[in-house]
Amino acid sequence: MTLVSGPRILLLDASTDYDSYSLDWRDAFQQFPLISCQTINLNDTRNAPGLLKKEIGNCDFVVALHSTNTNANNIRNYMLYVPVLKKRKIPLITFVGNEYNIPFYGTRLGEKIRLFDYLKAEVLCTQLPLSSALKIYAKLSPHTLIKEYPHALNESVFKPQKKQEERKIDLGIKTGRYGNYLGDQDRNKVVDYFKKNAAGFGLNARIENASDSKVGRTAWAEFLNDCKGTIGNESGTYFTEPDDHTVIQIMEYVREKMGIRKQPFWFKRFEEMLYNYHSWIHYPFLHWIYKLFNERLFLMRFAQINLYAGVSDFNFEEIYDKFFKNYPSPVSTRCISSRHFDAIGTKTCQLLLNGSYNSILRPDEHYISISNDFSNIEEAIRKFKDREFRERMVDHTYNYAMTSHLYKHRVERFYTEVLMAGK
Repeated sequence: MTLVSGPRILLLDASTDYDSYSLDWRDAFQQFPLISCQTINLNDTRNAPGLLKKEIGNCDFVVALHSTNTNANNIRNYMLYVPVLKKRKIPLITFVGNEYNIPFYGTRLGEKIRLFDYLKAEVLCTQLPLSSALKIYAKLSPHTLIKEYPHALNESVFKPQKKQEERKIDLGIKTGRYGNYLGDQDRNKVVDYFKKNAAGFGLNARIENASDSKVGRTAWAEFLNDCKGTIGNESGTYFTEPDDHTVIQIMEYVREKMGIRKQPFWFKRFEEMLYNYHSWIHYPFLHWIYKLFNERLFLMRFAQINLYAGVSDFNFEEIYDKFFKNYPSPVSTRCISSRHFDAIGTKTCQLLLNGSYNSILRPDEHYISISNDFSNIEEAIRKFKDREFRERMVDHTYNYAMTSHLYKHRVERFYTEVLMAGK
């Protein structure tokens, strides 16, 4: 551990080579000069539990990054560390990844909220606009302070390496489709629109599904440097709730519609225990059972896999009309994404559906705005094809981000507002 005069933090991380923004946050914390940072990889389940128990008494804060709670594998591993974190004598600060409703065990927002509530996290750092986050995480009050820390630019990775005239692709993106259970199709709509119409506008487009062409952080930066522009919208959805009840109802509705038999009660109970901490459960043993199911008895999970695919792709209009059309008091979790900053860093012009973007990006100043019904699309394409306009926009937006929206700026503010609060 590097000796500095500032606070000592135990940084909990579970990122992989494909977790671009998770790596960016980890790097920013490790490189910040005013803190002493000891990083523990929670996916190293052989060594990390003992290391956490040893080091937690030597630090002033525990900081759990987004990667610790983004997916089922990470949440599953997190359970091994809960007993030590529960007995801590220092503040726990947690960042939250994937702040929207997903119906499947191990990825639910409600599971994360229950975990943070059980651990009595002192601070929760959200990527959402604070007004939305306060509604979603209301259960955690008063013991948890909610702070807004949106993503930013990692200027050492996402940097301009090719001039505009050297870039072979007009519009490029690698992205996953939003599941229809979200009640929100804006992401899919903009991708599908340009897949169908880019050639008609005389644009060379390369639009790929991220799951089919998954790349790491460096390759993603290289791809953006081959593109004059990219497309997208705000991350998140218009409909978010702290207990996932609507998406769980949708999963049951689709299961019945598709004729997929229910999982056995014991398997459903097993998954519930695996992803929701219970003090009376020995989680290393539960992990061993899970490994047995997943590796040696994989056939038992086929019905579950079919259901996951079915819920994601089931007819959107039917789901929307039944579950979202008359949805009372929806909470939007639309927010700026790390991918917006990745494009800014590589000076890749963005054509985006109009939105708030955490009040950071402004339409037709930082991105070319597209109306939700594409009624201004010809004007947007005209602006994009105007090389002088495009280059002026990307240069201005790049300088704007470099001045105040780098990850080091986020960590500096975190240092002042959280780590040094009251000192």
